[in-house]
Amino acid sequence: MILQYYANNSGGSYWHTEEQWQKLLALGWRDDDGLWKRFDSEEQGMDEWRSIMDMDPDAEGCECCGPPHSFYTFTDEEWQATSAEP
Repeated sequence: MILQYYANNSGGSYWHTEEQWQKLLALGWRDDDGLWKRFDSEEQGMDEWRSIMDMDPDAEGCECCGPPHSFYTFTDEEWQATSAEP
Protein backbone atom coordinates (compact mmCIF):
# COMPACT_ATOMS: atom_id res chain seq x y z
CA MET A 1 0.00 0.00 0.00
CA ILE A 2 1.00 3.61 -0.53
CA LEU A 3 1.05 6.13 2.30
CA GLN A 4 0.94 9.72 1.08
CA TYR A 5 1.73 12.70 3.29
CA TYR A 6 0.92 16.36 2.80
CA ALA A 7 2.34 19.02 5.12
CA ASN A 8 0.09 22.01 5.71
CA ASN A 9 1.75 25.37 5.44
CA SER A 10 0.72 27.41 8.49
CA GLY A 11 1.03 31.15 8.16
CA GLY A 12 3.86 30.90 5.65
CA SER A 13 5.96 28.25 7.41
CA TYR A 14 5.84 24.48 7.66
CA TRP A 15 5.46 22.47 10.85
CA HIS A 16 8.51 20.35 10.04
CA THR A 17 12.15 21.26 9.53
CA GLU A 18 14.17 20.83 6.36
CA GLU A 19 16.29 18.28 8.23
CA GLN A 20 13.22 16.16 9.01
CA TRP A 21 12.09 16.36 5.37
CA GLN A 22 15.53 15.28 4.15
CA LYS A 23 15.52 12.30 6.57
CA LEU A 24 12.22 11.10 5.09
CA LEU A 25 13.66 11.41 1.58
CA ALA A 26 16.79 9.49 2.67
CA LEU A 27 14.50 6.65 3.84
CA GLY A 28 12.94 6.39 0.40
CA TRP A 29 9.95 8.70 0.62
CA ARG A 30 9.32 10.15 -2.86
CA ASP A 31 8.72 13.87 -3.21
CA ASP A 32 6.35 14.04 -6.15
CA ASP A 33 2.58 14.33 -6.07
CA GLY A 34 2.91 14.79 -2.30
CA LEU A 35 5.41 12.87 -0.23
CA TRP A 36 4.76 9.13 -0.47
CA LYS A 37 6.22 5.68 0.10
CA ARG A 38 5.16 2.03 -0.19
CA PHE A 39 4.68 0.11 3.05
CA ASP A 40 3.30 -3.26 4.10
CA SER A 41 0.75 -1.48 6.30
CA GLU A 42 -0.44 1.99 7.25
CA GLU A 43 0.81 1.37 10.79
CA GLN A 44 4.33 0.65 9.52
CA GLY A 45 4.33 3.89 7.52
CA MET A 46 2.99 5.97 10.38
CA ASP A 47 5.57 4.48 12.76
CA GLU A 48 8.38 5.45 10.38
CA TRP A 49 6.95 8.96 9.93
CA ARG A 50 6.63 9.43 13.73
CA SER A 51 10.18 8.22 14.35
CA ILE A 52 11.59 10.88 12.01
CA MET A 53 9.20 13.76 12.55
CA ASP A 54 8.68 13.36 16.33
CA MET A 55 5.22 14.88 15.89
CA ASP A 56 1.60 13.85 16.42
CA PRO A 57 0.13 12.92 13.02
CA ASP A 58 -3.35 13.51 14.46
CA ALA A 59 -2.62 17.05 15.69
CA GLU A 60 -5.60 19.33 15.11
CA GLY A 61 -3.61 22.49 14.43
CA CYS A 62 -5.31 25.85 14.77
CA GLU A 63 -8.69 27.19 13.66
CA CYS A 64 -7.21 29.42 10.96
CA CYS A 65 -4.86 26.92 9.29
CA GLY A 66 -6.37 23.53 10.03
CA PRO A 67 -4.51 20.28 10.67
CA PRO A 68 -0.75 20.40 10.12
CA HIS A 69 -0.56 16.90 8.61
CA SER A 70 -2.72 14.99 6.14
CA PHE A 71 -2.30 11.31 5.27
CA TYR A 72 -3.92 9.21 2.56
CA THR A 73 -3.64 5.51 1.79
CA PHE A 74 -3.90 3.87 -1.60
CA THR A 75 -3.64 0.35 -2.94
CA ASP A 76 -1.15 -0.01 -5.79
CA GLU A 77 -4.07 -0.15 -8.23
CA GLU A 78 -5.64 3.04 -6.85
CA TRP A 79 -2.28 4.80 -6.94
CA GLN A 80 -1.63 3.88 -10.55
CA ALA A 81 -5.08 5.12 -11.51
CA THR A 82 -4.53 8.53 -9.87
CA SER A 83 -0.80 9.09 -10.41
CA ALA A 84 1.72 9.05 -13.23
CA GLU A 85 4.18 7.18 -10.97
CA PRO A 86 4.05 3.36 -10.83
